[in-house]
Amino acid sequence: MLDSVQRIQEKYKDGNTQQGNGRMANNIIATAKDNLKPLTRVYDSRVNNENEKLKAENTILKRKKANNRLSMEREKTILDVKKTSVDQTLKDENSRLNDKLNQLNIDNADLRKELDRARTSLSKIAGERMTDGNPYITDLSDPQRPQKLSEPYVNKCIELCWYSAISDPPLVYAFEANTNVDDFRGYTKSGDEIDYVVWPSMYLHEYGPLLYKGVVQYKMTDKHEDKPEPQKTVEDDATDKTDVLQEKTEDHATDKKDSKPELQEQTADQMAEKLDGKPKLQEKPDDHMEGKTDVKLEPQEKTENRETDKTDDKPELQEKAEENAEKKE
Repeated sequence: MLDSVQRIQEKYKDGNTQQGNGRMANNIIATAKDNLKPLTRVYDSRVNNENEKLKAENTILKRKKANNRLSMEREKTILDVKKTSVDQTLKDENSRLNDKLNQLNIDNADLRKELDRARTSLSKIAGERMTDGNPYITDLSDPQRPQKLSEPYVNKCIELCWYSAISDPPLVYAFEANTNVDDFRGYTKSGDEIDYVVWPSMYLHEYGPLLYKGVVQYKMTDKHEDKPEPQKTVEDDATDKTDVLQEKTEDHATDKKDSKPELQEQTADQMAEKLDGKPKLQEKPDDHMEGKTDVKLEPQEKTENRETDKTDDKPELQEKAEENAEKKE
């Protein structure tokens, strides 16, 4: 309908060209307008209805939007609360794990120290067990290792052997302890058989007097180990004490006889002098030795006097031991 009105308006638009028909056109336009009024009313009513519907829909949408906004805000607040709680729990868990990690690191460091200490102690014990009694394995950082200790010992032995060989007459060393048992003394152990020779006995010359007693190490054989030990009594204890006193005095006397550092120094001086001077007769060292042995008689007499004094005290010790045994009974 609107299209027809527009066509009519366009048809009669130019008034200058169609002046004759102007009135007719106006009448037609008026009639058309009158005809269009009910249509416009219907159209306006429809438009108003549509507008009302749209307004109602708009209000509904606004309400939905508000509800959605509220729900979104509510969800946002819930999410924020959850996020804060999760963050707090994460922080707490992180701090707890960090503390646990630090404690584990401390425990690990302590265990490593303990392990290193155990390793060093075990290596030290293993090294000591390996080097103990094994001269082929030594610690190079040890200044008291056998090789370092043996070098000066060997040098002194060579020097002593050299001086002994160049003396006039030359000194003689005896290594056969089984043939000359009286010319040797025990070292650290006692027994009935000689195990090895620690130091040989020294003589002024071949078939000459003894200068220094040798040292041997004894050992026990199986014969004496198989025998049962007799039960000791009080009298045996007393006799053992007296025997010990006798052995101590005898050892003291023999040590005084054997220790002659002055004689060794004089023989060393004689060796040095004989290198520069003429050789002397063999009778002079004998005379010289006889004079020195005469000088050494006094300490032997003193030790014999001490032995007699101590043997006089033996009955008193036995009497005291018997009295103690009677009191115990």
